[in-house]
Amino acid sequence: MKTLRWRVAVALPLPAYDFQPLGDAYAALGKRVLVPWQGGARVGIVLAITEGTLERSMNLKDAIAVLDTEPLFMPDTCAALLETAQQSMAFEGLLYQDFLPFGLEPKLLHTVQIMSGVKLESLPDTAQVLVTKQVAASLDPSLLEFLRAQGLLLESVQIEHPSREVIRVVPDFQANLTAKQMAALEVLKNHQGFATLKAWSEAAGISSAVLSKVLDLGAARRELEPLPLVLPETPVPNAMQAPRAADTEIARQLEVLDVGRLHGGKPQQRFAVVGELIRRAIKLGRSVLYLAPDHMRLTRAFTALGGFAKSALLHGELRPLEREAVWRTTATGRISVLFGTPMSLCAPLPDLDLIILEDEFSDAWKLHGGSRVFLPDAVLIRGSQAKARVLFVGSVPAAESLELSGVVLKPPRSRLHIVDFSAVAKNVEVGPMSNMPLARDSYPISTEFKRLLRQTIERGRQAVVIAPRRGYSALLRCKDCAWIPFCPHCDVPLKFHAAARVLECHQCGYSAAPPSRCPSCEGTVLAPKGPGSEWIQRELQQFLPQTKVYRFDRDHKDDLEPMQHGASGIIVGTTAVLGLPAPPDLALIALSFADSMHSSPDFRASERFHALLRQLIEWHPTRAPLLLVQTFQGNHSALEQIGQLCPADSFAQSELESRQTFLYPPFAKMAQIQVSARRIQDAELAASKLGALIKDRSPEPLELLGPAPASIARVKGLFIYQLLVRATTHTRLKHLLEPARAFREGGVRVRIDVNPRYLTDLLE
Repeated sequence: MKTLRWRVAVALPLPAYDFQPLGDAYAALGKRVLVPWQGGARVGIVLAITEGTLERSMNLKDAIAVLDTEPLFMPDTCAALLETAQQSMAFEGLLYQDFLPFGLEPKLLHTVQIMSGVKLESLPDTAQVLVTKQVAASLDPSLLEFLRAQGLLLESVQIEHPSREVIRVVPDFQANLTAKQMAALEVLKNHQGFATLKAWSEAAGISSAVLSKVLDLGAARRELEPLPLVLPETPVPNAMQAPRAADTEIARQLEVLDVGRLHGGKPQQRFAVVGELIRRAIKLGRSVLYLAPDHMRLTRAFTALGGFAKSALLHGELRPLEREAVWRTTATGRISVLFGTPMSLCAPLPDLDLIILEDEFSDAWKLHGGSRVFLPDAVLIRGSQAKARVLFVGSVPAAESLELSGVVLKPPRSRLHIVDFSAVAKNVEVGPMSNMPLARDSYPISTEFKRLLRQTIERGRQAVVIAPRRGYSALLRCKDCAWIPFCPHCDVPLKFHAAARVLECHQCGYSAAPPSRCPSCEGTVLAPKGPGSEWIQRELQQFLPQTKVYRFDRDHKDDLEPMQHGASGIIVGTTAVLGLPAPPDLALIALSFADSMHSSPDFRASERFHALLRQLIEWHPTRAPLLLVQTFQGNHSALEQIGQLCPADSFAQSELESRQTFLYPPFAKMAQIQVSARRIQDAELAASKLGALIKDRSPEPLELLGPAPASIARVKGLFIYQLLVRATTHTRLKHLLEPARAFREGGVRVRIDVNPRYLTDLLE
């Protein structure tokens, strides 16, 4: 005999587990439920309704309560999450945690009581108190587990929604009041309540003392009410323009594709085409999901496209109640176009027609905590399950997207100027001012760079300088013996922060004061090497003392409002500055040391550098600022592509031959396995054992690389080894990874990252 079961995921790094359902089993799909968990109870979500034999089902624990009246995940979303878990080797619990942006641990009023008619003498003495209703949290979990297993417990669960105190009129109050008190009461009636006495006083124009007397007399009282779910305020979208014939034709080409791509041009050109696709979806009464990798691009897209229909924004800067308001309003069908960051992927948009994902190449789509899913992979699964079309949109396509049909727009106008530090006779450059002499001794701020900066500031314009790293320098080094201070917990040099006079590890956060003398040779000169944003800011401030030089990175964020209002100045920052709108009068963008952005030992490094250059070119919506690149590789292929105005997909096309030779994506599915332990011997031995188990599955020569020490062999006191697994299909990759999923050894931690973005990434 077959019975139904709930497959429930809880917000923990664990797979979904089966529980006995309550009432109508199918009615709970996509809803939160309370289930017994390790002697207590936890909130989870029902991702599937499965069948099992009666004998096995009798061994399952009974679910305690259903918490939602309406599903939070739609059926196709539940199926997509389960498929994503399979393909990414991620736990369903972590996917639930990543993609439900509110209510993972709601405050519950959970009460319990023994069923009537039970003979108390047959129960433990501690159960006597349960003849009356008790709060579950105040009782021994093992007692509740015992009674629950015997079927003797009545349980009641309610979500305690966040509440606020409000002052309201007491109905039918009978008493004599003064004129002022009556006036205050009339204001209170018309306002439907005030949160504070002060607010009531200001609205009525009457002192708080009088209002306090009204409360004392009982004419008004303080009450608790649930906080209302109110949609957050959003920017005002631009007015919708009539589509051009060219945009309509491109939209017609794209709307017939189940999965397509639109790249090149500038954002406004792409928005014109996307807007026509959204217009057509809305006309059919269907909904659209637009995903952007950061808040700046999300707001930009909403401003350009949010005026077609009722639209909303969903992102991490909203408060939990605001996220819940957007989510529940979306489920009602009152929102037709939802603009969001990764947390919006599973939003309950009814009759979803189109998912648009901006900049599918962006590393921001890799969830670095939790499930470590790469969102474009999950988007394809969600689109397939919802029978919705998927469109990848951005400045450049990823190499993995080239097999898709689509449209590449004409590249935007660019002005590129290269300062090649390796040039001896002449400076190899593309663009204007290519014959200016090079001053080698002026690194990291070359003479040409200084001339262009001075020219920019003298004209009252704005400049942005991209530094290769935050802090003052990558390290300190003794000039006499070359000693370098390292982190005691990680195998990395300590970064120097001059303003704070501190050495800091950017891996574990360890910090120490810089020594006054070299502890190795007693030398007195510890020279900084590898300039960061703080160093470059100081250099530019000395060079242009009358100019305001701002800094923007993870450590330090100056107020850039004067620049955003058009004031002349310079911003020095990491690539984090690209998460902001471009300054309105931007004339110069400079990469102070481009080599650090393409020289890492990673097969995507050059493609990532090319994408950055394209992003810089299109950063300003209307201007084409001069792009200055300082480098020791002036003939890098990415720079040549930009200088020659090649199509947006040409660089990714040029990468395909080497990708195929070395079995890298898109010609293989890839996963990184990290093995870590407190002792290097344990990590090495476990990695070797795991490698042998994978080899026993008869991998081809290129399917398994390693084990080998990680690029940073020790982090936070853990020694780390890595293995790289590659296969031509997801099924084959899963087969090779199964030993890693099941590997258990004392003191050793194993983590799997499917579709890693950086091969040098550390998963800790």
